[in-house]
Parts: sequence; C-alpha cells; structure tokens
Amino acid sequence: MDNDFFASRVADLEAEASRQEREVLATYGMLMQGSEGADPRIAPLRRALAVWGLTADDIGVLSIHGTSTQANEKNETYMWNTILKTLDRSAGNAVPVTAQKSLVGHAKGGAAAWQMAGLLQSIMSGIVPGNRNADNVDALFQQHSLLMFPSKTIQTDGITAGVMVCATPYSNRARD
Repeated sequence: MDNDFFASRVADLEAEASRQEREVLATYGMLMQGSEGADPRIAPLRRALAVWGLTADDIGVLSIHGTSTQANEKNETYMWNTILKTLDRSAGNAVPVTAQKSLVGHAKGGAAAWQMAGLLQSIMSGIVPGNRNADNVDALFQQHSLLMFPSKTIQTDGITAGVMVCATPYSNRARD
C-alpha cells in the first residue's frame, strides 16, 4: 500500500509540475527566442517589455557600459538610439543614460554587479545619477535624440523599467 501511495504521489507531483511549466511558458514563453509563441519578427526587448505591459516609452533609465573609448562610445550610443527608435520610443522622450564607471570607476570582476545594484537603486528610488565629470559630452551624441547624458543627478517622478548594458555587440569596431 505504501508503494501505491508513493507512486500516486509522484504521479500527482509530476502532473502538477507539468501544468506549472505549461502555465509559465504560456505567460513568458514569448520571451524565449525560438520557443513556441515567440514571433522571431518581434525584437526580444519588445517581447520582454510586452510581458509586463510596457513599451519602450516606459524605460526610465539606461545603464550603459561606458568604456570611454571613442569607438565604444560611438557604437554604444548609436546602437541604443537605434534600438529605441526601432521600438517606437516617442520623439522627445529621451531616456537618461548613466555610465556606472563614471560613478565608481572600472571594477574588473564586480562591474556587472555594481552596475545592476546601481540600476536597481535608480528604479527603486527614481533617482538617476549624473555622469560625473561629463562636462563636455561629445557633440556626436547630439544626433541621438532618444538619449540624454545628464552630468547632474536627476530626481524623476518614478521609474517603471530600466535597461542594463554590459557590453556592445560591435565590440570596439567604429561605425562609418
């Protein structure tokens, strides 16, 4: 009798786990590239925002890698402005950009952890830290109208979503 109870209990647990897996995939499956329900024509970031009922206009802070090399700065700003345009961020709704390295320097091993902690603090407090020593922002950045590089800290009325960028896919190759 104990074996029957054990087998029945295992079967019940497996059925429940399967049900929960189907429920999670139905809710969040659209996030996974190549999964059933994920339309490959929809950008992964747009899918991720959509799961939470958000759009590109809901991104209240962009925490970038910010290596301060000419190639990376040119590529990273171009890439994020293009992504935000592609995701239909409203004109005039520039997202504040903060470079964690301008605040704490370049931590080799802990850079991503520091960056995530800073981004979470911004989302929780609504405060976007200014980019320290950003007195002369490159004129090249002016063409990226969906990005804003504050040199002083900004108190917002709340941040719904933030994006953390640890590196760029261009990997120090300058755009023409």
